Amino acid sequence: MSFRLILTSALLMLSGAIMLAQSEEFIPHVVDGQEIGDTGRGFRTEIFVINTGDEPVSVTVSLTSDEGEPMERFSDISGPPGGDVSVRTLDLPPRGSASLTTLRGPFVQLGWARVAPSQSVHVLANIRYEVIQTNEAIASAAVQSGPVAHSLTSIGQIGGEAGSTGLAILNTNEQETTVTVTLRLRTGEIVAETEVPLGPRGKVVQFLNESTFFPDQTEFRGVVDLSSDQPISIVAILVEELSWTTFPPTNR
Repeated sequence: MSFRLILTSALLMLSGAIMLAQSEEFIPHVVDGQEIGDTGRGFRTEIFVINTGDEPVSVTVSLTSDEGEPMERFSDISGPPGGDVSVRTLDLPPRGSASLTTLRGPFVQLGWARVAPSQSVHVLANIRYEVIQTNEAIASAAVQSGPVAHSLTSIGQIGGEAGSTGLAILNTNEQETTVTVTLRLRTGEIVAETEVPLGPRGKVVQFLNESTFFPDQTEFRGVVDLSSDQPISIVAILVEELSWTTFPPTNR
């Protein structure tokens, strides 16, 4: 399995939903589909929604691809068999819960999810890298919700025996933004900084030492600071083959 697919799958698992004003939440990374070639493996994402209140809630979950198009990887339960849709609605009773699982389509597709509830809910995401014939999990992980903010911090690593960190950044707004990404050593010293432009609802996902971020960095252990003039959602994960470790972001 390629490093990019490991990263994309892992990033999804790590991406919880993040709440904005008006109760919107975002899962900044979603991956679904069968691997190319005769590997017999693929990815699915399951999104869990929990009504934490004492009143019924209606929740709309929509998938968007990294290219900005509707990501039709949900089953259309109201239409004919085989119909695929990018938007599903859940009606939850007080203190109730439900989940949606992507279809594991014919090819791997990357994207993100927007969750729009009628009142506050809690959202989790889980990704499975699995054997298609048996649904046996090869790797799986999940995280709870994290912040959407102008300034976020997480842990980062490049090189070394413990693997490297992949980072997904989602612009949760309809306006363009530029995200400043800064690497700091454990002493607080800045070792590198770059700017990443993102279009409306735009997203980037790469390892820290890939072209979007810091391709000249061969080794790093420390903190990743992110700042933007628009609120962003991020998820960071340390990837070592099939071992995935999440570093939840925090507000700065």
